[in-house]
Amino acid sequence: MKKIKSEGKQLFSIPNNEEGLAFLQSCKKYLNTKRYKFSKRGRGPRGSKWSKGYNSHISLRKSDSAWFAVYAEIKKTEMEEKFETDRGERVSSDNNSMQLTIMNLERELATIRSIYERSIWWRI
Repeated sequence: MKKIKSEGKQLFSIPNNEEGLAFLQSCKKYLNTKRYKFSKRGRGPRGSKWSKGYNSHISLRKSDSAWFAVYAEIKKTEMEEKFETDRGERVSSDNNSMQLTIMNLERELATIRSIYERSIWWRI
């Protein structure tokens, strides 16, 4: 296996050969899919006709990759998803109330400006 240089969610760097593909199949077979999910991304030299011009973070085709980066992620529980949804709605609601406040303040400012301009005309 290739040594991982980056930190984060990447678990393994698996070579694209029979042994590496067998390891990936075993991971899929025995992974606790209720709690975890994993994905693989093709990595390697960017010399093929399919990889030219692509960003280095874009996955290569299986046939073009020299190795695979395997990533793991903990799935969110229903409670965590509900919390995020509630929080998102709350933020949206807060944004709407701030927009209304800004509109009201702009209206008041326009009224004050018009009163000020009228008072200047009377002084001239």
